[in-house]
Amino acid sequence: MSVAVLAGALAGGSAAHAQTAPPVQWDGSNLGYGPGAGQGVTGKGNHAIGKNAGANVAGSNNIALGNGAGKDVSTNWNLAIGEGAGSKVGGKNANQAIGYYAGTNVQGGWNQSFGRSAGQNVTGDYNDAYGFWAGTDTVGNNNAAYGTNAGRNVAGNGNSAFGQEAGRDVVGDGNLAQGQNAGQHVEGDGNLAQGRNAGQNVTGSNNLAAGAYAGYGVKGDGNTASGLAAGRDVVGNRNVAQGAAAGSGMRGSDNVSIGSNAGRGSVADRSVSVGAESAAATQSVAVGAGAVAAAGNSVALGAGSTAARGAQENYEAYGMAQPQNSSGEVNMGGRQVTGVAAGSEDTDAVNVAQLRAVGSAGEARVGAVERSLQNLRSDLDSQERMLSAGVAAAMATASLPQAYLPGRNMLSMAGGTWNGESGYALGLSRVSGGGRWVYKVSANGTSRGDFGGAAGVGYQW
Repeated sequence: MSVAVLAGALAGGSAAHAQTAPPVQWDGSNLGYGPGAGQGVTGKGNHAIGKNAGANVAGSNNIALGNGAGKDVSTNWNLAIGEGAGSKVGGKNANQAIGYYAGTNVQGGWNQSFGRSAGQNVTGDYNDAYGFWAGTDTVGNNNAAYGTNAGRNVAGNGNSAFGQEAGRDVVGDGNLAQGQNAGQHVEGDGNLAQGRNAGQNVTGSNNLAAGAYAGYGVKGDGNTASGLAAGRDVVGNRNVAQGAAAGSGMRGSDNVSIGSNAGRGSVADRSVSVGAESAAATQSVAVGAGAVAAAGNSVALGAGSTAARGAQENYEAYGMAQPQNSSGEVNMGGRQVTGVAAGSEDTDAVNVAQLRAVGSAGEARVGAVERSLQNLRSDLDSQERMLSAGVAAAMATASLPQAYLPGRNMLSMAGGTWNGESGYALGLSRVSGGGRWVYKVSANGTSRGDFGGAAGVGYQW
């Protein structure tokens, strides 16, 4: 069949109409319908409808529908629908472009573009672009862009962008952006941004931002931010922020901030801040609204409590002859500590019941002394002096300080005087490493030439 006859048939079957029908190109394998359609084709099985559609095609089995669609294609099984769509395609096969100038300048295969100007300037395979200008200027494979201007200027593999302007200007692999403007300007792998303007300007990998404006400006890896503007401008790794503006401005790693403005602006590592406006220093814990553990290795418990003393070295402790060291401070904010079990070691907490027991034991001891005095009245002169000396020695013994920190020893001396007589005492005490056992021995002497000794062991729980 001649070209003129085919044109007439397409126009209505009359040779008279052949003069007004659109030009048709048919070489027995390729079909072109429209002015300039299908011209310059060297492949087979190509179909082009529209002005200049499917021109200069070197591949086979391509379909072009629309003015200027599917031009300058060098591969096979490509589909172009829309004015200018799917032109200048090479590299591999089976690209699909639907929309005004969608999928142009593509080097690769199995790419899909739907929407005006979507998927332009793509180099790679299996990339999907849905929306106005979505997925343009992409270099890589298996990237997906859904939304106006989503996923533009991407270099990497397996990145996904859902939402207007989401996932733009990304360099890396496996990044996911969900929400308007989410996940823009990212350099790294495996970052997740969910929420309006979340996860923007991130440098690092495996960061999570959930919430409007969360996780903005992060520099580091493995950070998690959840809440409005949480975890913004963080420099560090593996930080967790949950709550409005929580953990924003953090400098450090392995910190946890939970609550509105918790841990905001902190410079610390391995800290925990729980409660609105709470803050903690390195290796410290602050729990409660406004609680602040300002010193390292300290704990602030309760709303408004402050632990600022921290660890101390060579400080003078009550009842201790030698300078002491502490690891940190626990501040309860003026609160009672209830439900305390009876302590067993020198460094254990003592409850009120134990203090009352000590008082009862002291009262019993005084009663025994009084009964002894009554029995010794017959020998008042001699015995009173000996007893006075003994009391002085007992006073000296009772004045002996003892160790109270686990694993500590103490050697102590004390003196006493009573009713003109005097006594002295020497003591040695130790607290077990676990703080539950207390050992104590003492020796004393009097101005009357008498000597004595004592030993004791205690278990506190």
